[in-house]
Amino acid sequence: MTPEPKPRASTAAYLGIAALVLLGTALFATAAIAQIRRPETAPPAHVLGVPAWQLATAGFISTLAGGLWLRRLV
Repeated sequence: MTPEPKPRASTAAYLGIAALVLLGTALFATAAIAQIRRPETAPPAHVLGVPAWQLATAGFISTLAGGLWLRRLV
């Protein structure tokens, strides 16, 4: 018995994955830059009113979700 081929993923799925990965990368990079450029005596970095580490975590999770989704489709 030969297994049935998987149905081909739609373009919308790939666009969703790309959006998640790009969003995650942008959030992570923004938070990293805000943290790096912060002077030593300044309070913890905030970007758009949210601490930079929370943005970095959200970026990481978005990128991870996009990668896992892509892995499932491939």
